[in-house]
Amino acid sequence: MYYDYYDYSPYDMRQNTRIISDLEKAINGEYSAIQCYEKLAQKAKNPEAKKVIQEIRQDEVRHYQLFSKLYYSLTGRNHKPSVTEPCPEQFREGLMFAFKDEQ
Repeated sequence: MYYDYYDYSPYDMRQNTRIISDLEKAINGEYSAIQCYEKLAQKAKNPEAKKVIQEIRQDEVRHYQLFSKLYYSLTGRNHKPSVTEPCPEQFREGLMFAFKDEQ
């Protein structure tokens, strides 16, 4: 459902602008994490580690979808995500990066 911004007071407009901005950051963060976990899963040598990484990636996909739906319901448009946090090239550093990101 799309909400017309003209139905809101100036305070509501500022709140919506902030919420929309926060959602854009969240969408970009989840998109970045999805890309990173995909890269890490491809580099994993241990099948069990690869499976765990893929499960975590799937959680990030669900978060991404939820934030995207919220964004659409507020704006009536889709946000084009971008990678804002590049994943380190080395597997170990990538895992550390992902661990810190989850915290």
